[in-house]
Amino acid sequence: MEQKTLILSKQKEIQNKLTLIKNELKKIITVGDTAFKTSGQFKFSPAATSIINLKTEKNVHLLIEAVSFLNAKATGYDKAAEEMDMKQYPEFKWLGHNVQDWKHDIKIRLAVLTSHEKRQTLLKAKDTLEKYVTEETKMLQDLQSIDELIGL
Repeated sequence: MEQKTLILSKQKEIQNKLTLIKNELKKIITVGDTAFKTSGQFKFSPAATSIINLKTEKNVHLLIEAVSFLNAKATGYDKAAEEMDMKQYPEFKWLGHNVQDWKHDIKIRLAVLTSHEKRQTLLKAKDTLEKYVTEETKMLQDLQSIDELIGL
C-alpha cells in the first residue's frame, strides 16, 4: 500500500512539473507573436548591400552593435541640431523608421534568441517527464482538455 501511495504522490509531482513547464512554454516569445514596427531589414549604411534581417539574424553581437550604431547616430543628430540653434527639428529616422521602432524590433529578436535555448531545455524536460505519465493520467488529461474545449 505504501508503494502505491508513493507512486500516486510521484504522479502528482510529475503532473505539477508538467503544468509548470507547459505554462513556461506558453510565455516564450516567437517572431510571429509580436509584430515588427520596421521593415526588419537593417543596414549600417543606406547604400550598403549587406542587410541584417532582424527576423532571422542569430548574431547577438551584431544586433547589439546595431543598437549602438543607432544610439550614436541619434545622439549625433540631436547634437548637430542643437549646435545649429534649432529648437524644433524633424525626428531622427534611419531607413525610414525612428530609433525606438528599430530598438523594439531588435529587442524582439534578442528575446527570441535567448528564449530559444530555454524552450529547448523545457521541451527536453517535458519529454522526459511524459515518459512516466500513466495511461490513466493521460486519459484524465484528455478529458480535461475536452471539457475546456467545449466550455465545461
